[in-house]
Amino acid sequence: MPTSKNSSGIGPHDYAVIMAGGSGTRLWPMSRRNSPKQFQALFSTQKTMIQMMYDLLSELFPPERILVQTDKKFALLVNQQLTEVPEENILLEPEARDTAPAFGFATATLLQRDPEARIGIFYSDHIINSRAPFIKSVLAAYQSAVEFPEFLTMIGVKPTYPHTGLGYIKISKQATSLPDGEAFYVEKFVEKPKLEEAEKYVKSWEYFWNTGYKVCTAAHLFNLIEKIDRDMATKLKKIAKLMGDEGKEAEITTLYKELPKISFEYFVTEHTERLLVIPADIEWSDIGDWKTLHSMLAEFNGHHVVSKGNHVGVGDSNTLVYSGERLIATLGLTDTIIVDTGDVILVADKNRVLEMKELIDALKDQNKHSYL
Repeated sequence: MPTSKNSSGIGPHDYAVIMAGGSGTRLWPMSRRNSPKQFQALFSTQKTMIQMMYDLLSELFPPERILVQTDKKFALLVNQQLTEVPEENILLEPEARDTAPAFGFATATLLQRDPEARIGIFYSDHIINSRAPFIKSVLAAYQSAVEFPEFLTMIGVKPTYPHTGLGYIKISKQATSLPDGEAFYVEKFVEKPKLEEAEKYVKSWEYFWNTGYKVCTAAHLFNLIEKIDRDMATKLKKIAKLMGDEGKEAEITTLYKELPKISFEYFVTEHTERLLVIPADIEWSDIGDWKTLHSMLAEFNGHHVVSKGNHVGVGDSNTLVYSGERLIATLGLTDTIIVDTGDVILVADKNRVLEMKELIDALKDQNKHSYL
């Protein structure tokens, strides 16, 4: 087996799983049900979001130890965009059932291949603009999993502004000093705090954004699931054994649809005390909506009007314009999002983009399903 590009802290039993099954509806109309945001070049003109995450992880892992988990309807997109990933490393969920079944599916599959596996969970729709610090934090997380095999190690990011749509981790005392970072015990989680609370968290050294990245031994992660729901664990084991067998797709689909639809955070993370976090000083963002994307692009570009494509604007402020060949001309706009995908033009108040679900529901109510 080829060795990884950087062997410090990454061994032959270490694997990375890129989660790529989300729908990304809050970035409609660029993100669609058949081509969601992770397969779009929202941040780069050359690479899609999933390609950017793969490039980061490939600094540490060879292709045979990077897995991609996605909805089966996105199989072709993954194959087209990540040509280096072996076909057997593309894990196809029969349907989206949130992150607890997804993590369990990936973990059970890895345990079938390597009982000594350490698994890292990463996301395909995040933006990371600090390559070296990110690599260092990933190394530290795997080092932590070696030293604390019965703990779940997470990566937290020091908040740069009071984001009310993210989860926060409050750290406790230091657990250990690692070659590439420090690990702290977790005191508590706070989900989507009010603005005044988030403002306090930004000023405090104890709070970090929860990236959702997790590293631990695959055996421990699966044991956590099994302790909470033995039936779910049994079905996941059976699914893993059936994977790759011709003619078993219907049985796999039936079993998978019987799994509970629940997030891993609510199902497992918030019910276990053996949690560690690696504080990371990286430019990171969960690009969950147009406002967040604009904020990040504006910061990197050094100004508040960001445009991609054919756009001419005069007197605008705090505005994001995504256009194609068609010219979009703007005059005196403030706090506005404009997205032109050819078949749809979205014009939105930047401060109301979290209400995108209402617009999606309105499209469904008016039978405009071809635009979703």
